[in-house]
Amino acid sequence: MPYLGDIYDPEYVEDAIPALFTFSVDALEVMADRCPHLEEMYVDVQRTRGDRREMAMYRALSKLPRLKRVVLRLSCSLGSDAALGGMTPKDIKKLFEQAFSNCALDETLARAIFDVVSRAGQGSVQYLRIESSFTCPRQNLHRSFDAAVRVLTRKWVCQRACASKLNGVVVREIDANGTQLAIKQCSEDDWVNPWYRRTQNYEAVFKSLWPGNDPPWTDWTSLALETGDGPESGIVD
Repeated sequence: MPYLGDIYDPEYVEDAIPALFTFSVDALEVMADRCPHLEEMYVDVQRTRGDRREMAMYRALSKLPRLKRVVLRLSCSLGSDAALGGMTPKDIKKLFEQAFSNCALDETLARAIFDVVSRAGQGSVQYLRIESSFTCPRQNLHRSFDAAVRVLTRKWVCQRACASKLNGVVVREIDANGTQLAIKQCSEDDWVNPWYRRTQNYEAVFKSLWPGNDPPWTDWTSLALETGDGPESGIVD
């Protein structure tokens, strides 16, 4: 198992991380008080568009006094097959917009979350692995949906490194090749097909969320965290 300084790198099995646990904010604050020697946490966080509830989870983790390594999975979902089956194309597009913006995890957001969990370098956290996880129904979705989601649901490692020029933090993407393959598939799909235009034109969803002249699959940003003192990352809903 490779070392990163004095911290193990969980990327040694790239896509297999240990079981993650779901905690409430209250439970994490109790752990900070009663488990002061805890150095490692594997946590599933419900992604709620970076709002105050989500921020409270990151801040609770930052209170663990000796925590060094954190693995986070940001979970979000689309809904049920039954719900999608009864929707109009306009409603489906709106649902995709909400889901895509919620699951988008870029480097800036990963860095912002690390900044909160590590208390801007003043805390004990040295290492964060973070990934976005998306669950959705299968029956009513086109094959290209997986590629569109894969463009957004990225995996990052943030590591404290004093030699770094970027605020002492080095951020790298896990499985960047997989991201490029998903971008390639989305770029090659036939989005002018009439069926796509009526129902599941994911390119149109991207462009409505992130308008611009660049290809939509590479020109997007994550939703901002609600810190109470201005956005830290990406677009504001």
